[in-house]
Amino acid sequence: MKKRFLSILATLCLCLTLLPATAMAESGSIDQAKFFVDSWGKLRDTLTNSTEDVINATLGNGITWEEGSIVIPAGKTVTIDLNGCKIDAQNQGTAIQVYGTLTINNSGESQSGMPDTGPAGGAIMNGTATSDSPAGGIYIAPGGQVTMNGGWIALCTTSLSKKNNSSGSTEYYGSGGVYISEDASFTMNSGFIQDCTTVDNSSSSDRTAGGVVNNGTFTIGTFVNITYGYQSTIPKSPSICNCENGIFTSNSGFVVGNIANWGTIQRTDPIPNDSNIKGFAGTVTSRGSITGGKFSGTVKNSNLISGGTFLDTVSNGIGATISDGTFSSEVTNKGSITGGTFSGMVKNGQGKITNGTFTGTVENKNNTGLGRISGGDFSKAHITNGRYTVDVTIGQNMTIRSGDANQIGLIVQNMTPVVVTADDGYYFPTDYPVAEKDGVKVTRNSASQVTVSGMPCFNVDITLPAAGAKTQAAAPSAVFTATGSDTGTLSNVDFSMQYSLDGGNWNAINGTTATLTGLTSSTEIQIIKKGGETATDSAIQTIKLTQAATPTASFTATGTDSGTLNGVTSGMQYRIDNGEWSDITGESAALNGLSKGSVIHVRTKGGGTVLFSRPQDITLEQAEKPTAAFTATDANTGTLSGVTSGMKYKIGDGGWNEISSNENISLNDLSACTISVMQRDGKKLDSETQTIQVTKPNAPAASVQNCINGNDGKLTGVDDTMEYRSSGAGSWTAIDGSEVPGLAAGSYEVRYKANGTALASAPQTVTIGSYAAQLTKADNSVSYYDSLIDAVKAAKDNSGSTVKLLQNIKVEAYSLVIEDCKNPVTIDLNGKTLSTDIDPTAQPGNLVFYLKNNDASLTLINSASTQAVIQSQRAFHIQYNGSVIIGKPDGSGSNIKFDLSTMLATSTTGNTGSITIYGGTFECPVNVSTAENAGVSKVTLYGGTFSKIGVAAPATLVGTLADGYAYKDNTDNWVNNPNGNSLTEVTVQKAPVQKLSVTAPAETVYGQSVSITATPTLLNSSSEVSYKWYQGNTEITDANESVYNTAVGLHAGSYTFRCEVRCDGYVTSKSVALKVSKADCQITSPTARENLVYTGEEQALITAGKADGGTMQYSLNGTDWQDTVPVGTNAGTYTVWYQAIGDGNHNNTKPASVSVTIDRQPVEVPESDATVFTYDGEKKTYTIAANDNYTVANAEQTNAGTYTVTVTLKDTENFVWNDKTDAAKEFPFVIAPAKVTVTIKDKSAYVGSKTAPDLSNPEKDKDYTISGLIGEDTLTGSVKLKYNPATPDMTKVSDTTQIVNNGSTLANSNYDVTYVDGKLTVTYRPSSGGSSSGSSTVKTETTKNDDGSTTKTETKKDGTVIETTTGKDGSVTKTETKAETKPDGTKVETKNETETNKDGSKVESETRTETKKDGTVTESKTETITSKDGTKSETKSETKTDKNGVTSGTETTKTTTANGSTGMTVTTIENGESKTEAAAKVSSKAVEDAKKNGEAVKAPVEVEATRNSDTAPTVKVELPKGAGETKVEIPVSNATPGTVAVLVHPDGTEELLKDSIPTENGIRLTVNGGATVKIVDNSKNFIDTQDHWAKDAIDFVSARGLVNGMSATIYAPNNSTTRAQLWTILARQNDADLNGGNTWFENAQNWAKAKGISDGANPNAAINRAQMVTMLWRAVGQPTAGGTANFTDVSTDSYYAQAVAWAVENGITAGVGGGRFDPTATCTRAQIAAFLARSMK
Repeated sequence: MKKRFLSILATLCLCLTLLPATAMAESGSIDQAKFFVDSWGKLRDTLTNSTEDVINATLGNGITWEEGSIVIPAGKTVTIDLNGCKIDAQNQGTAIQVYGTLTINNSGESQSGMPDTGPAGGAIMNGTATSDSPAGGIYIAPGGQVTMNGGWIALCTTSLSKKNNSSGSTEYYGSGGVYISEDASFTMNSGFIQDCTTVDNSSSSDRTAGGVVNNGTFTIGTFVNITYGYQSTIPKSPSICNCENGIFTSNSGFVVGNIANWGTIQRTDPIPNDSNIKGFAGTVTSRGSITGGKFSGTVKNSNLISGGTFLDTVSNGIGATISDGTFSSEVTNKGSITGGTFSGMVKNGQGKITNGTFTGTVENKNNTGLGRISGGDFSKAHITNGRYTVDVTIGQNMTIRSGDANQIGLIVQNMTPVVVTADDGYYFPTDYPVAEKDGVKVTRNSASQVTVSGMPCFNVDITLPAAGAKTQAAAPSAVFTATGSDTGTLSNVDFSMQYSLDGGNWNAINGTTATLTGLTSSTEIQIIKKGGETATDSAIQTIKLTQAATPTASFTATGTDSGTLNGVTSGMQYRIDNGEWSDITGESAALNGLSKGSVIHVRTKGGGTVLFSRPQDITLEQAEKPTAAFTATDANTGTLSGVTSGMKYKIGDGGWNEISSNENISLNDLSACTISVMQRDGKKLDSETQTIQVTKPNAPAASVQNCINGNDGKLTGVDDTMEYRSSGAGSWTAIDGSEVPGLAAGSYEVRYKANGTALASAPQTVTIGSYAAQLTKADNSVSYYDSLIDAVKAAKDNSGSTVKLLQNIKVEAYSLVIEDCKNPVTIDLNGKTLSTDIDPTAQPGNLVFYLKNNDASLTLINSASTQAVIQSQRAFHIQYNGSVIIGKPDGSGSNIKFDLSTMLATSTTGNTGSITIYGGTFECPVNVSTAENAGVSKVTLYGGTFSKIGVAAPATLVGTLADGYAYKDNTDNWVNNPNGNSLTEVTVQKAPVQKLSVTAPAETVYGQSVSITATPTLLNSSSEVSYKWYQGNTEITDANESVYNTAVGLHAGSYTFRCEVRCDGYVTSKSVALKVSKADCQITSPTARENLVYTGEEQALITAGKADGGTMQYSLNGTDWQDTVPVGTNAGTYTVWYQAIGDGNHNNTKPASVSVTIDRQPVEVPESDATVFTYDGEKKTYTIAANDNYTVANAEQTNAGTYTVTVTLKDTENFVWNDKTDAAKEFPFVIAPAKVTVTIKDKSAYVGSKTAPDLSNPEKDKDYTISGLIGEDTLTGSVKLKYNPATPDMTKVSDTTQIVNNGSTLANSNYDVTYVDGKLTVTYRPSSGGSSSGSSTVKTETTKNDDGSTTKTETKKDGTVIETTTGKDGSVTKTETKAETKPDGTKVETKNETETNKDGSKVESETRTETKKDGTVTESKTETITSKDGTKSETKSETKTDKNGVTSGTETTKTTTANGSTGMTVTTIENGESKTEAAAKVSSKAVEDAKKNGEAVKAPVEVEATRNSDTAPTVKVELPKGAGETKVEIPVSNATPGTVAVLVHPDGTEELLKDSIPTENGIRLTVNGGATVKIVDNSKNFIDTQDHWAKDAIDFVSARGLVNGMSATIYAPNNSTTRAQLWTILARQNDADLNGGNTWFENAQNWAKAKGISDGANPNAAINRAQMVTMLWRAVGQPTAGGTANFTDVSTDSYYAQAVAWAVENGITAGVGGGRFDPTATCTRAQIAAFLARSMK
């Protein structure tokens, strides 16, 4: 018992230490499930030492490494809430080791703000893998389980390695972030793994990764990002290593970095159509299986891909298989493709394709050889090469009937079948020996024909062997045997024969016999043997047939289904209906199984070539079925009616009884049975049997209600189909309702009445008795019971029930058992006597109630005015636990006399039960004792009169009293401090002092005085009280007040103080304990030395500390201590431990630590070589500055290509790059290909030529030239050309047809091949003489367009084309185009266009394009647009594009509006880069009109926003004097929500205008007088918002710097937002100064409080929708809404009602649907953006 108590106490203390301080307050609103962690050691030790199986921990602040990893033991379930804080292992070892179950949450705000990049708050970081714990962040041991719902695992590392004993090589293993053992699992629902690293190596024997190594089960969800870090290049080593037994399930996570897979990569959820979900963005090298997932990086497959979506290149290696998946980029196949969907290029040079769907380009041949394609859907694919050839060579004695023996150019298509037939007299044997070859097979269709067919998957040669010669067949000798009137069988035949009837068609014989039908007496049968494959047909055999005569038989009926067939002979047969024929053996035949309508067929048998006779048919009739009736008259009698003479009947299986009259028949001795009746007629079949079913129901199941008072018993559960009588009575009484009331106690019979075909049932005997007890339930329903025991049992199962005695009751001893009772039971004795049935003086041990193992109480009361009595030897026996209550708390209901011979109750040792007494008379001892059968262990007295009360230790007489009660003797004096073990003749009453409390602090510190206070609660407040104080057992002199102050200077130790109180003759006392503890030792902590850098020499790590009252000690490992300051040499982070050893009056201090870092010596990252290398056939060297601290590799190359120059530090432990990384630096070494130009030569032709010049076989120097090759270099491949856009119409003059490249394959890896288009000019053939006008119309065409307009096209002889289009609305567009070629080859095209609309608007343009032979293009254009309101805009431009495609020039647009505003836009293009400057001068009328209409005035210019502020267009806006603040809209052709205006101040500084608002046509801002602004597209590239509903709002607020992303690419739209974050957002919007402050949000918090926006409380609490709208409303000045918000969940008196009404009125919110606003729902980052954006617009 003691051990169990101590264990419970220890657990309670532990739980209390884990509670936050506020959790122990009285407030019920504090969440007591959390414990807050403030140190590494506290978290580690709690998890290790706690006896609890489930532990929840929340970080109160960041914690750092203290002596060992945090361990989650096996069998424990732990939840750690990072709460925005960091677990920092400081590179000392693994941060967390998991052997049990761990859940990681991150509910809090980052304590360090919300940075754009790197790990935010809530991070496990700086862990280092060890040999026994191969992970830096989290090591999950076998059987361990981890679920991550948020936070970061960052900056963890591994460099573990081991030597391979067989190969001698070094193999790396372990994970920087997470290591998952076999039989372990890691589920990552949300969060980041970032900047975790391993050795940068790529050996196939390594099992290492920066992020995760998985040997078990690894699952990632939608909101997951795993990346190798913010490095410029991804290392060779993987971010994830999925080992042989690993199962890696990716459900929409984001993995940046390489993946090495030896196990299985799969996806269990469908891939959503969401471009934001990148899946695997690095290179995946798979030697295992990929069954699903999304891959946006390169995949290298060495085993199996059976599913997934692949957005980048895939390499399918030798022996590897792709069986399914979706591939949208290039696939190189050297293995097998057996399925999947491929929309990108597939290179199948050495591979095999047997199935799949292909819609892109397929290359089936490479430098190594030809690929094999034997199946798949290539209907939408373009196959560029590698087609197959089939050659068929035939043998002797055969001929090709169809198909081409030599077929070429086949690919993914069946060859044209080649059908070959044998010559006359020859055949192809059944085993014609030709094997299938590469998809082409030879099929023997018949002996005379074979077919060569199939889909070749390679080049195929097929040779057919010679055909064989035929012989002759022998004549048949068949035998015919007749089997029916028109049927017979041929035997002695086989499959090679055929037969014919009467010279008709030949019929095949399919066996050794043949069944013939449709025969007649004149039929002739012919048989022939077919020659088959090796012989010719035989001679014909002929058989002639005859037929027997038809019989004349008669029929006589003998029963319902029987009769006799007469007039027959032994040579005949019969059958009934379509049954089998039966032989007749005499002159008659007895028939059975007949029925009405049956047909009897009779025939004479035949044989040999004699057919059986035609059958005689006899149809049968039957007598009608009877309709008799039966009526039951009693339990075994009844009457049969409706019968006539000639019928017969039987009962059950008895014999038939003939009926000789038409009268009813009485039947006796019946039971449940079947009565059968039949009609007879000698001429017809006997009738069907009528069946009457006689039933006898079972006895009923009536119920009774016993008598409560006299003759009030009832029969219940009856109805009007029944009757009853008293048992033994003669007659029955019918029942006409559902019950029979008013019955006396006694025995009764009940039965069902006879009815129709149902006999009366057997009787049920029931007994009506009298009730012993009444049960009243909590709902006031009342039930009655014959037995008190049954009533008590029922009360156990009905909480709040009361059992009331209805009579004096004697019960057997121990029969009133209440066991395992969960509900309280109340027994009302009702003035009755409850006793045992044996004289208690003659039978010791008798008792009334036996209580065992009950969780609820038994209460005894007496509601009657007369005294109730319980009479026995004992009243109760309590076993294990349970309680008894006598009377009610107010003393009523206790008029009960306990007339007991020995004692009130007994109990079992170890019993935890109790008796509570509120009153009563006890003429027996009341004993309190733990001894078996001696009493009960707990009795509480609130009243009562007792003949004797006895106690045994540890019970006391005082402890038996209820608080505030005392004993009085029979002289009416208080019994003070009763110390004996018994009292006699006493009563229990309320004491003068109801309660005494003595309070003092539980503990004080040496040197302090404390106050001890005594507080009595008096029954009568006017009573006088006196006090005495004792220290231990010694009275304290002069201490006689209610408060005692201890002496100053009590030594450390434990003390007991007691106060004695006297009142009205009553004395009581109370003690209190006080502990005096040692004082703490005060120290001045040592400090870390700063700015230490590796020098190779020892350096002191700290400045020494001081101890007041103790001695300072130091240690580098927390174990070995010294008095001197520690030193360090190598770079790294050192933990210096320190402590103070206190004297006798002071405590030792707890060891603490300070972290000291000796930084690695920085090495300057070498500059990249800026040289632009171009292939010229010579070796190139990439120059890197020399340095003794690093090595350079791969810096010399010759051929064109992209190479990587690697610069590696020699000692990364003590040296680091000056960018704070130590990984090898990689520099792209690019040798650009030289340029080769293929120039397509121009061609010309005359109008009327039959065809355009042929381009099918272009020749070098004739059709094209090649320039730019170096030395002896050549190009491989061929040139293919085509006309663009189509082959020209040779009936028209034209020079617009280009001759362009059409898939030419000229290539050399050292060159970029560029094709220069040629041109086809079609002109009129020169005339032989005379003159021509040159401008006359050659051809005029008129076309009716789909939109109802009409176009007239005129073509002039000089090539001028005039198109005039007249619209349905009367608008006219006229375009005149003329092209000419000057003698120097310059081509000039002039195009004049005029568009006149019916509303008066007009567009006029003139364009002149001049193209020189060297490719230089100069274009001049003038365009004038006149709007219907009179606004006129004139644009002039001139651009020049040189032969290299670089464009320069200017474009100027001047606009004058109808209201007098003017604008000019100038765009300058130089070397392909453009810059736009615009100026707008707005007229007074334009401002006046706009303000009058409540609109923004429109600037008369238009620009295009750019993402680069340096090249963004500038717009200068000038307003008329006196205009004041004016809203101006600047038209922007590509405005988006992320477009902003940037104000350019006179001093050149720039300011982003947060209130510049994108509109449908541009951007709106407020201008006062004038302003110069840049128009910039400042949209952010968040990958998780691309298809989000709030994307526009997120782009709007993030572009204006109001809400930042979680990183440069992550916004986290579904994350919650804290109150501190919202204060900061609103402060930014209102240009508050947020610099400084003790926390990142302090200035925003103070601003929000000062502005009345928030009370500044709970900064880390998540904001809800009501709070968001309210703060936004307050921030804009709390404007009054025009109405109320009509939401069912927004009451008019709520604090946010006006804010919600304002938000609805201004379009900021419309609720969540269903008439609800959902005010308490958490506001996500996406909703914050939406509310904010809408409020600003």
